[in-house]
Amino acid sequence: MIPRLPKLLVGTSLVLLLGLLSCIASLGDSVDYQRTKTLGVLAHVVTVDLRDPGVYVTIGLPERGVGHSESFRMILRRKQPAVAITGTFFDTRSLKPVGDLVIGGTLAHTGSVGTGLAINYDNEIKCVPLKIGRNSNWQAFETVLCAGPRLVSGGVVSVDPRAEGFRDRHLFGRHRRPAAGITASGKLLLVCAKTPVTFSELAKVMRRLGAIEAVGLDGGSSMALYYDGKVVVSPGRSLTNVLLVYTDQLFRAEMAKERARLKQARAYPTISAMLRGSEGLAVPLETAVLTRACLGPISDDLTDSSAHPEKQIEWGEHTADIPPRIGTIATGKEDSAPGG
Repeated sequence: MIPRLPKLLVGTSLVLLLGLLSCIASLGDSVDYQRTKTLGVLAHVVTVDLRDPGVYVTIGLPERGVGHSESFRMILRRKQPAVAITGTFFDTRSLKPVGDLVIGGTLAHTGSVGTGLAINYDNEIKCVPLKIGRNSNWQAFETVLCAGPRLVSGGVVSVDPRAEGFRDRHLFGRHRRPAAGITASGKLLLVCAKTPVTFSELAKVMRRLGAIEAVGLDGGSSMALYYDGKVVVSPGRSLTNVLLVYTDQLFRAEMAKERARLKQARAYPTISAMLRGSEGLAVPLETAVLTRACLGPISDDLTDSSAHPEKQIEWGEHTADIPPRIGTIATGKEDSAPGG
């Protein structure tokens, strides 16, 4: 005979189970993957709902930083994102990206060409056109990837690579190409065209998929896509930068709180103490606490050598205790390989 459980215990267990399933569903609803055939082009399409404050988009660099390359799988192993796609083009000799890169609100690299895929602290995304050789002020944005050429503008196919500074003849013609687009509802589309296409053909595909703004990413042997533990498209070379998407439950709540604080403050405070992440990039202390830009061991070499968790540091015109959680969140695990 099976003993009957108390009604209160059954009811409580049911509530907890429904809550857990609701949490899992909300995580799954933020990122979606599908394989499509659009206008005769086979493509992998990942849709990221940036309206979810727990979704965080940033840029991953090689372990040694800008000017170096690293295998896609090693970047995934260190960064452990939910989604990753090839970033912008780079010089094959210097290995430096051709466009600006902003990570966690910090300018990590200055380029000179392309269109900026820019995300602000409210998770709102837009495409920012740049004049050739002109540096833009990215102060209002948390993440910026200057790629290109622009494919769709204002819901209309608009392709002019040379006007954006792309002159290398190897970029033209038909190739397997990735792209990033923005829908009317503010969702981010990450697309990898398996069928070789021109920029104009890719632009039409992006428009058909619902993009009202879109930019090209580095393609050919550089094209790569990772989704939910599996390398969907494997590149034929090492990469210098990738676009990363996180949906970690830990960061969902933390980033929601941080974005609310930033919206009220409108800007990060000036911080005298800095952390240096595994990418060799100096990141403001507060940024490093809550973003993946500084994953890795915290450097002992702070600008203020007297700054320790039990002491205080200068934040602009006021002081604040260093949060004790710095040592745990900023030093997330980096030694487990993704599944698949």
